[in-house]
Amino acid sequence: TALLACSCVATAMAPPRLARRRFIGAATSFVPGVAVGANLPSDNGAKGDQRGTVTALVPIVRVASGIAQASRAVQAGKLQDAQKALDAIPVAEKPFKRLFDEYSEPVSYKQKYKDSNAFVVYYTQGFDGAGRPGIEAPDAKEERQTRQYGYRNDAWAAVDDARA
Repeated sequence: TALLACSCVATAMAPPRLARRRFIGAATSFVPGVAVGANLPSDNGAKGDQRGTVTALVPIVRVASGIAQASRAVQAGKLQDAQKALDAIPVAEKPFKRLFDEYSEPVSYKQKYKDSNAFVVYYTQGFDGAGRPGIEAPDAKEERQTRQYGYRNDAWAAVDDARA
């Protein structure tokens, strides 16, 4: 009877058990819909008609100047001045990134093709015809575009964090 009493006490003290399916359903119920990922940047309205020109570079220099001004203000302990300097920079992500995309290298047709045909590119090992280089061969223009968009994204994350 002592063993039965111990068993009853242990059962009473144990956390309630959920049926396996109810547990899995409860554990995954917080997942919002379908997961979405993107390899290519989304369109933000950049036209690119001034791409690579001083005219397109001026807004980026203004952003850099605003960030430098905010940094100096923070170091001097003038947080209101820092906030004022950050307010001169676009507040939303799309307009901020558009400034950089107006100047930067655009996403190439080759990058769009590789992204939309990843299955084919993978299983053909990048074969693009006899006597032609593989479609996955390194391309300086593509690498520059990737770095530019990465720096743009890092800049946005830093400005967004500074505002928080």
